[in-house]
Amino acid sequence: MTKAAGSWMPRLERMVESRKLCDFEKSVLLALIGSVIQPSKFTSHEIRISSSHAQMGELLRLFCDNLEEQIAHRKYFYKSGSLVHEGMIVVHSSGLTGDPSSAMVGTTLFSF
Repeated sequence: MTKAAGSWMPRLERMVESRKLCDFEKSVLLALIGSVIQPSKFTSHEIRISSSHAQMGELLRLFCDNLEEQIAHRKYFYKSGSLVHEGMIVVHSSGLTGDPSSAMVGTTLFSF
């Protein structure tokens, strides 16, 4: 896998391809990783992703156009979802509020 041979692919792209992740899952990973690499791009009044952590609701609002999509995409944060099941992200309990969108999401990709 060298650039000269023409078959080089970034590590994240290889991971997405090998685990058959969808565009939404890839976007979540990119947002969490990007917030560590260049935090200034992820701190505005619209989104608050910092230190590779974000609220699930923030990620859903960022990548979904409407409430229906947000509800449909919650499945990607369940224990059975690829990102959680494969250990690429960790979803921390939303505590006493019971609101799943307030659960904190963090990436573990820096240990891969």
